Amino acid sequence: MALTATLYGANGCVDVKRFDNSTIGWCRRFRILEHGVPSHDTFGRVFARLDTSKFLSAMHSWVDSFVEGQRVAIGGKTLSGSIGRAGGTAALPTITAFAMETRTVLRQMSVDGQTNQIPAVPTLQELIALSGNVVTDGYHALPGRNHSGHR
Repeated sequence: MALTATLYGANGCVDVKRFDNSTIGWCRRFRILEHGVPSHDTFGRVFARLDTSKFLSAMHSWVDSFVEGQRVAIGGKTLSGSIGRAGGTAALPTITAFAMETRTVLRQMSVDGQTNQIPAVPTLQELIALSGNVVTDGYHALPGRNHSGHR
């Protein structure tokens, strides 16, 4: 329930609870909810007990199942809204590996803001088993994009 809520934009336990309450009929198709949706405090306690490294490893294994035989686009972006106005910090540059056919983000990582994303490409490629895949520059590979990277 929490993962689904997160995929729809929930940013915390209260958002998860609110989303799940609004979709309780759908949730009941997959899970018996005798006492309704768990409280936001319950979600918080569950999240606090998660082993984040094991969870991340499981998520990577699941996402990697989308890679085999696909075209993978690798491209850099700067995350909008990541500029720290109060602290004056710079925007966060990232590099992303994207499975074209399933339209799935396989990995995303931040890069040193002092350089471009190109030096980070080998590191990103090492994180994903790309043997047998076609890897392209993300901007030129996406449908509807011209060579300048704009729609």
